[in-house]
Amino acid sequence: MTSDQVVHPQILWAQDKKQLFLTVSVECKDPEIKWTDQSLYFKGVGSPENKTYEVTINFLHKVLPDKAVSKNITRCIEFTVPKADETLGFWSKLTTDKGKLAWLKVDFNKWKDEDDEGDDEEMGGNFGDFGNMDDMLKNLAPPKMGAGGDDKPAFDDSDDEEDSDQDIPPVE
Repeated sequence: MTSDQVVHPQILWAQDKKQLFLTVSVECKDPEIKWTDQSLYFKGVGSPENKTYEVTINFLHKVLPDKAVSKNITRCIEFTVPKADETLGFWSKLTTDKGKLAWLKVDFNKWKDEDDEGDDEEMGGNFGDFGNMDDMLKNLAPPKMGAGGDDKPAFDDSDDEEDSDQDIPPVE
């Protein structure tokens, strides 16, 4: 493949009710990026292979390109794009294209289902800190079993029971 051939970059996408998350998986220093309220155009030369990557994404619904935020990190370029109409909620797909696009994949690391919206608040805020884990573990601990209040089980009463091994027939 020569360096003058144009290739689609791999694009990862995710969404929540208010915004889209796009990741262009190309290591590129000075990409050309153009926005409209219905599309994103990306073109850049990827290093170290010096391939030219180019793609136009025609969004299913309108976005707010003037409020889009991009971050060019070492191996990719990440975009956070607000949806123009938040009342539409979750989009059924990203693009207006009819078929499956081989270069477009779901970013499951950033994906949020409609069912998951609001779960963080219901569970006490940021679920990443797991709330008060110490209290939860104390509630799961078994009750104190030993004599004197220590948490070791007391086996000294086992001699009081009859030996139940006497009823087992010998192995032949």
